[in-house]
Amino acid sequence: MLTDKMRRGIFLAVAPAQGRMGRLLPAALLILLAAVLLTGPGAACADENVIPSPDPVLTGSKTFPDCVRIALKQSPYFTSSNLEMDVRRLDVSDSKFALIPSVSIHSRYYFDYPSIQGGGPNPYSLGFVTESYNPVEAFFSIKARKLMSRIAMYDHLRIISESIARIGAGFIELQALNDISAYQKGLQEVTEQSVAYVASRINTGGATVLDSRMAEQESEVVKSDARKIDTSRATIQDGLKALLGIPQDNVLDLDVNDAGNQVLDRFQATSATLEEVRSNSYELKIDELKKELQGLNITLSYTKFLPTVSMRLETTDPLSGIPSNSYYFSVGFEMPLWDGFKRPRDVTRQKTVLKQVEADAHLKQMDLGTKWKEGLDKMASAAADVKLAGTQEELAGLKSRQTEISYQAGRLPFSNVLADKKAHLEALKNTRVKKMEYDKAVLNLRFLSGELSRAFVDAKLPQD
Repeated sequence: MLTDKMRRGIFLAVAPAQGRMGRLLPAALLILLAAVLLTGPGAACADENVIPSPDPVLTGSKTFPDCVRIALKQSPYFTSSNLEMDVRRLDVSDSKFALIPSVSIHSRYYFDYPSIQGGGPNPYSLGFVTESYNPVEAFFSIKARKLMSRIAMYDHLRIISESIARIGAGFIELQALNDISAYQKGLQEVTEQSVAYVASRINTGGATVLDSRMAEQESEVVKSDARKIDTSRATIQDGLKALLGIPQDNVLDLDVNDAGNQVLDRFQATSATLEEVRSNSYELKIDELKKELQGLNITLSYTKFLPTVSMRLETTDPLSGIPSNSYYFSVGFEMPLWDGFKRPRDVTRQKTVLKQVEADAHLKQMDLGTKWKEGLDKMASAAADVKLAGTQEELAGLKSRQTEISYQAGRLPFSNVLADKKAHLEALKNTRVKKMEYDKAVLNLRFLSGELSRAFVDAKLPQD
C-alpha cells in the first residue's frame, strides 16, 4: 500500500503538469490509488483457520449420525479439498481484478542533466503505464475460474460422500464383529470342554494322547481366531478415529447397536433408477463442468489472435530537448505477426483435449451404470446367501438340540454334543458374516445413488 510519504512524492512530481492532460491527471491518480488499495493485503484472503482442530473430549456414546457430524466438523481428510476451494476462490478474485488492466508507474531522474539555453523540462520523467491488456481474454478467464471453483466444490463433496460411506462400513463391520466375538467365546467354551472331556477319557482308554493333542490344538486355533477378531475391531476403531480427526490416545465410544438401521435408514435400492444415480453422481457433474471448462479453453485460445491494448500517461523524455512539462496520453496495440503457428496449433490442441474429456466422461458414465448393476446383483446374491445361511443355521440348531436330547437319553456320547454345538456356533458366525455382507452391499448402493450424502450434506451450490 502507498504510504503518506509516497503520496506526497507523487503529488510533488506531478505538480508542474499543465494543460488538458494535466487536469486529467488527478482523476488518473485516484484510479491508480483505488486499484492499489483494493488489491492490497486483505482484498481477498483465504480463511486462516482452515485446518480443523479436534475436539479435546468426546463424551457419550456416538451413533453413526453423530460420527458423520463430527467428521464434517473436524476431519483432516477434508482439509486438502477445503484448501483447494479457497485457492480456487482466490483465483476467481484474481480474474475479476484482471478486468482492470494493471497500472505501473515509471520514473527516471537525471543527476547529470545537460542545460538547455532558454530553459527546458525538469530533469526527470514520469509516466503511468498499463500492462498489455486483452479485455476479451479477461472476461472469459473469469468464467473459466468460476468453473474451476465449482469443480473444486464438487470434488470436496465427493470426498465427503466417500468418507461417510467409510464411516458407515465401519459401523456395520464393528457390530458384526461384536456379534461374531460373542459366538467365538461360545466356541472357546466348547473347545475347552472338549479338551477336558478327552483328557478325562485317556485314563479309561476311551481316547488317546493324540486325541488330546488334537483337541488342544483346536482350542488354540479358536483362541487365535478370537484374538484376530479383537485386532480387527481395534483396527477399525483406529481407522474411524483417524477419519473423524480424533487423536489415537482418546477413547471413542461407539453405539453400534442396530448399526444396519442407523446406516441404511430404511433405504430401498429398488426405488432408485439409473438416471437418478447418474444425475446425483459428483464425478459425472465434475465431468460436465470439465467439458464446459474445456470449451472455454478453446475460446481463450481464439482470443490469442486478438491484439492487446496498452495505455500510457507520461511526460516527455528530458533528453529529447522538447520544452514541455505537460502529460501526454497514448494508446498502443500489439499483435504478433509470426509465432511459428503456435496459436493455431493451440486451438487444435484444446479441441483434441475436449474430445479426450468427452471420451472420459462417457466412459465414467458407462462405468457408473456397470457399478450400479453389479451392486444390485451383489445385493441380490448377498440376500440369497443370508437366506441360505439362515436355513443352515436353523438346521444346525435343530441337530444340536436333537443330539443333546439323545445324550440325555444315553444314546450318544458327550463328544457328539460338543461337535454339534460347535457346528451350530459356526453356522451362527457364518450367518452373521453373510448379513454383514448384505448390509455393506446395500450401503454401496445407497452411496452410489447419492442418497447417503444427501442425508447429511446440502449439495446445492450457489449459482454464478
